[in-house]
Amino acid sequence: MRSKEESGALPWQTTRLPLLLVLLSLLALVAVPLVIRDRVAAVRAEMSQVSEPALQEVDRIQLAIALEASATRGYLLTGDRTFLDRYRQALDAEERALARLLPLARRLGPAFVERVDMLQALRARATASVDSLISGQLPAEAYVARIPVEQEIIEERALTANQLTGLLARAVAARVALIEETERLGTGLTILLVLFALIAALFVERLGARYRSAAARFERRAREEAALRRAAQAVASASTVDEVVHRIAASALDAVGGDGAAVNRIDQEQEEVRVAAVAGDTEQSVGARFPYRGSITEAVVTCLEPLLVIDGRAADLPAPQAASRQDGNDTTLVVPLVYADEPLGVLELRRRSGRPAFRAEDVARARTFADLAALAFYKVALLQQSEQRREELERTIESRARLIRGFSHDVKNPLSAAEGYAQLLEEGIANGLTDAQRESVGRIRRSIRAAVRLIDDLLDIARAEARELRLEHGPVDVRRTVAETVEEFRAAAEAKGILLETQLPAAVPVIESDEGRIRQILGNLLSNAIRYTPREGRVVVRVASGEDRGAPGAGQWVAVSVTDTGPGIPREQQESIFEEFKRVDTIAERGAGIGLSISRTLARALGGDITVESEVGRGSSFTVWLPVAAAASGPTRAAA
Repeated sequence: MRSKEESGALPWQTTRLPLLLVLLSLLALVAVPLVIRDRVAAVRAEMSQVSEPALQEVDRIQLAIALEASATRGYLLTGDRTFLDRYRQALDAEERALARLLPLARRLGPAFVERVDMLQALRARATASVDSLISGQLPAEAYVARIPVEQEIIEERALTANQLTGLLARAVAARVALIEETERLGTGLTILLVLFALIAALFVERLGARYRSAAARFERRAREEAALRRAAQAVASASTVDEVVHRIAASALDAVGGDGAAVNRIDQEQEEVRVAAVAGDTEQSVGARFPYRGSITEAVVTCLEPLLVIDGRAADLPAPQAASRQDGNDTTLVVPLVYADEPLGVLELRRRSGRPAFRAEDVARARTFADLAALAFYKVALLQQSEQRREELERTIESRARLIRGFSHDVKNPLSAAEGYAQLLEEGIANGLTDAQRESVGRIRRSIRAAVRLIDDLLDIARAEARELRLEHGPVDVRRTVAETVEEFRAAAEAKGILLETQLPAAVPVIESDEGRIRQILGNLLSNAIRYTPREGRVVVRVASGEDRGAPGAGQWVAVSVTDTGPGIPREQQESIFEEFKRVDTIAERGAGIGLSISRTLARALGGDITVESEVGRGSSFTVWLPVAAAASGPTRAAA
């Protein structure tokens, strides 16, 4: 009896083993990702349910510690029991956060529990002294004497919270690393299994044929995607229509396939169609024109649907999944270019006789390129409008700057002369003045100086718009500058019965900035504060230095705040008041509306900013932020 090998029959290992290997590989390709997914999901669930909530609770604890310290200091400084309410609220928030954090810490490990226990112990120490202070058992003077000790406790609490944050961050990082390692392992196993399946599939002829067919489809898709990328890049970088529609026509021809392509644009005013771009073999030429009425272009943009033209006659579009056919006719696919419901033209794609007819997927791809061409038309139109508006705006700004400069020059010179004559009168050049006359002359001089400052502000606005604002950087003693500027306004404050105070620390760093501009900013803020503060009111100027959460950026800052007891500013108007000629609607006393605008412009030119805190009926506080180191020049330029 002959064996299978002798009879020429293939052994079952040769015929069935490749199929078995393929099946096993496919099963593994299903099972391995599921296992990897479950493992990753478990780690992610632990992060979302334990690590991330724990981080949030630690953040709440850190915030509560800071609020407790702030409220305690506020109570010591002012005696206002509102700070006690804030202290208790922060204390309760911290207690709740610790209560939520403890079970999470137990799930994370002993090191986390130890840190939470330390936070609870430190909290008990910190609250004991404050509770004694609140209850009156500990005098305020004794608590003040303990402030260094209390500060150490606060710092130790903050350090412990930071350590806990670090532990949590490392725990999260470890779990992220585990997820990445697991995903890499899954990817590697998946690749190996895919390779294994492909190797086994090489023994199966039918699988090989399918692979070649898929490769052909992928190649065509890659070619289509490359054409789409080129067209999209052309739209993104285009500044004129001609340069982009040529690339779109060529890309559409490459992606859809055909012998020729053209982009036709409608000229509504002339009722014509102009050939904007061509690609491949086509009878049309760029720049050619033909009537719009009665054309295929009109028919397509009227119905806003693609049209198939065979030998000059309209035909039905191919149905999806329809087989390609060979025919002896020229075929043209015409697709409308529409953007925002506005017809702009058509995209034409032509195949000569003997070529496969257009399929449904060809129509879909042609629509995509037509949309890109319409977007190009619209984008270039927007760019042209934007350029026209920019030029008009520049002309307007320059005209306004010239007007302000001319007006300021014509008005400032007579005012300066009048101020000089008033000074001579005040000094007794006209045989002396009575006290009442001298007071009147003083008022005249103050009014003239106010008008001159207003003109200078207008000039600075014009220079800022023209990017010609000049700065002169140098060492600035902020403490001295603030003190001298305040003294300049003391007489005006006293005349109105306003108490003008300064709170200047002994040590304020010397900064690198423009002293004259700083005086100008403070002058505007003090002038506004005195103007809007009622009689018997109070204006306080404070200086602080160091790092502050309210600062415009990182680094060392000097903050000069001007606080008044005026009517306050509604929250919805606290940003608009920095715009030119904007004033608070609810205040009867009205200024020119440019002081705050130029002040913020100057502050930002110096690398800082101006912020405002205000409450209606309780006054306002404007803070000038000045960097200790000179800022790099931005929209303005420093003096040479």
